[in-house]
Amino acid sequence: MKIIFDPIKNQSNKQKHGVYLADAKYLDWDRMVAASDSLGNYSEDRYIGITYGLAYLNNRIYVVVFTYSDGDDEEIYRIISLRKATKAEVEKYAKT
Repeated sequence: MKIIFDPIKNQSNKQKHGVYLADAKYLDWDRMVAASDSLGNYSEDRYIGITYGLAYLNNRIYVVVFTYSDGDDEEIYRIISLRKATKAEVEKYAKT
């Protein structure tokens, strides 16, 4: 699994949401609940996922927006946004 992101967006995400896009590597991708992001008119398939952040991220629940593709040797996830989940999102995730 390879995590990629725009380095400029990485900094702006930290300012806006308090977490770097690079921190997506600390998400529990195996426990993620993800769905297609159909809210926007994007030129690519985007997904919205919710999952736990591991110890480095204080075991909180996070929402991540990403694209996915198969590379030659590994899966590639391009991170678009990462933020702490809202209370409503946490409650919804707990029911899954």
